[in-house]
Amino acid sequence: CDALDVTDPQVAVGEASHLKMGFDGCGVVAGLPGALFAFGLAPQCDAVVARLEALASSSEACRQCLSVNVLGLSRGGIAALQLAKKLESASTALRDRLRLALLLFDPVPGNL
Repeated sequence: CDALDVTDPQVAVGEASHLKMGFDGCGVVAGLPGALFAFGLAPQCDAVVARLEALASSSEACRQCLSVNVLGLSRGGIAALQLAKKLESASTALRDRLRLALLLFDPVPGNL
């Protein structure tokens, strides 16, 4: 993919118009609790919301429209739903510019 990876918050967006973020699965990040109970998804969702808030407030290009496409497999599907829920409480500046599309395959909630 030709998009700029902005998972690391230190990466400057510059003039890039296509961005991407990616995360290891909750079983990788949180071990057994992540694999069994989907523990560890909230910090990943928070990181996405924080990055989107920063983009919405700082980039001229993002002030018009910010399209977010989320692909979630298994626990990632649940993470995508959590992200959508967190975006409901995002700033009005972000919500007014946001178009969210979710593609979920076999969402598995664990113990949420």
